[in-house]
Amino acid sequence: MANFRKLATRRLRFLWESARDDFSGLKAVVYGAWVVVPNLLSRPISCEIVGWLDQSWGCPVSIPLWITILASVLGLTGVVVWGALKRATNTEDRIRPRVEVSFEPTQPWVHRITGNVPNPHTGRVADAECIFVRVMVRNPSPSDAVLGCTATLLDILRQDDDGSLVPTIYSDTLALRWAAREPTTEFQPINIPPKSRVFIDLLSVDEVFNTILVKWPMNLISNSHIFDGAGTFVFVINVAANTGGTEEIKVGVKWTGQWDQIETWKEPD
Repeated sequence: MANFRKLATRRLRFLWESARDDFSGLKAVVYGAWVVVPNLLSRPISCEIVGWLDQSWGCPVSIPLWITILASVLGLTGVVVWGALKRATNTEDRIRPRVEVSFEPTQPWVHRITGNVPNPHTGRVADAECIFVRVMVRNPSPSDAVLGCTATLLDILRQDDDGSLVPTIYSDTLALRWAAREPTTEFQPINIPPKSRVFIDLLSVDEVFNTILVKWPMNLISNSHIFDGAGTFVFVINVAANTGGTEEIKVGVKWTGQWDQIETWKEPD
């Protein structure tokens, strides 16, 4: 009997402490319901165990012990199951389809390649070194696609002599080009599959043109002189989707007038 009392006491304490800690309490509750309670109900109960229950759980001795234990098991089970459901809901919220937009001044965001560039003087296309500055858009959901995703250039700001950002002559909201798309669809809304990433072509520089070439659908005359001369610019980009929400990012660019010395960074939010 003494060995049984020690074993039952240890099991009950394990049940209470485990259920109080974390989700593993569900396992402890089930263990108690199938092992501890039948043992207690099928053997004589000593005053030592009843006294311990009275001190630890606040159970009046006048209530039948089996009712107290059963109510405690059911109550703990309900608390643990409620916590598990709450966690499952929070997990579902974290992995639902949405756009995650990012930029870093390294690969694969800043992409240096050798590509076909038309010479503006001769009209001939020849291989030339290029640097593409791109923004990553990611869908973290493991099961659902982001639908109807668009990328637009909201604004282009220029750093003044005192360090403040001032507007440029850019006054339109133009679409930006999706990378690795057919020319007929590169500016259209896209769907992003689960756990996938795509890129927005923001701009490029190359050794032939030696200027900033923004990847918008048309080169308006009013925008053709934004990057005349060296300067520091901030591009404000918005990514929106029918299913996936909206996110904005700012990319800083320092233009020295030399294509291979361009500097980029992500502006603080």
